[in-house]
Amino acid sequence: MKKSYLKKVYLLVVLYGCLILLSPADSFSASFKTTIPIVMDPAYEIQILVPGSHFHGIHGLTFDSQDNLYAGSVVGAAIYRVDTNTGAVEEFIGPPNGMADDLVFGPDGRIYYTSFLQGKLQAKGADGKITVLADGLMGINSLAFNREGRLFATQVFMGDALYEIDLTGQKKNRKIAEKLGGLNGFEFGPDNMLYGPLWFKGVIAKVDVATGKVDVVSSGFKTPTAVNFDSKGNLFALDVATSEVIQVDVKTGQKKTIAKLEPSLDNLAIDSKDRIFVSNYTKNGIYEIDRKTGKSRPVVEGALSCASGVAVVSGEDGDTLYVVDVFSYKKVDGFTGGVTVLMSSNAEGSQMAYSSNISVNKDKAMLIGPTGVQVIDRAANRAEKMISGLQGPAHALMMEDGTILVTEMPTGKLL
Repeated sequence: MKKSYLKKVYLLVVLYGCLILLSPADSFSASFKTTIPIVMDPAYEIQILVPGSHFHGIHGLTFDSQDNLYAGSVVGAAIYRVDTNTGAVEEFIGPPNGMADDLVFGPDGRIYYTSFLQGKLQAKGADGKITVLADGLMGINSLAFNREGRLFATQVFMGDALYEIDLTGQKKNRKIAEKLGGLNGFEFGPDNMLYGPLWFKGVIAKVDVATGKVDVVSSGFKTPTAVNFDSKGNLFALDVATSEVIQVDVKTGQKKTIAKLEPSLDNLAIDSKDRIFVSNYTKNGIYEIDRKTGKSRPVVEGALSCASGVAVVSGEDGDTLYVVDVFSYKKVDGFTGGVTVLMSSNAEGSQMAYSSNISVNKDKAMLIGPTGVQVIDRAANRAEKMISGLQGPAHALMMEDGTILVTEMPTGKLL
């Protein structure tokens, strides 16, 4: 997808942030429980078809000094603490103050995190106080400390720049470089250079934060999204398009795939024992990767991530539900509740755009996004076309002759 289009589709998440903030804060607990509405008419009953999940999409990961794992969610506007042994989850910073695309613990023990849609970089200390260190940076994305304890952050998708952040929050943040190509989940290496993926250029690069000079370390990636070093200086990277965990030789640029997972990998973190963990926003999951065998162990995962629209097709074999899950397009068996991922955004070969609603007819599915309607051939599971240039489409229906009706929420029009 073009960079300009990615900027637009990310605005979709604003809507879901608002919806989620309306839900009770106590709906997330260490033992997730799906609530059932009260049935007023005794002739009806409600049963859970697909259970809920702990997260609304999961992104940044980081460990504290005690190897406790913390995970951030943009749509859920929250940060969670996860026990990597048991999979138990507890809310650490709830909505709306916990929105985090990336997060890291500083030398002072505070947790620092980027609130992507709010344009803020925030920090929380042991006293529970949340401090805003940067504001007005929409799309603020990744962050890391160097060995001198200086903090650096980037804008991606809604901007393209690298900054040094004033830890007091009193001084103007220093812009180091811009138009980098989408410097996403990065980390400082043993040489104190900043290593990270350039999303739009398909390379891993290193940046001299003193001068802003960029050098390519390794190329040939589809869509690299994050990197991390282990204690021995080995660099590991994620490619969201190919769903691979890749080890990179920073001296030669050579790559070695150590694991291939399901689509929608976002970030990774390595604990003090050099165990690798990755996040998956479609599966609402966190997984431990065995670098020797390539196998993955689910720490926590869910069937749905940010389910926002549903349509039903009835046939001889029963009902099939088609669901848009913001990051993916899925189908659900109406009898068993079994969930199948049909398309995932950013996956190699997928043309799916982030979507907020869905409708179906006998042959097609229509995925409604922030600026357009995407028509899907259900039988072939193939994106046929995108009707773009719309202003906040809320719903769409296809008539028998192929005509598509669209409602635009901001304009109040029926097109």
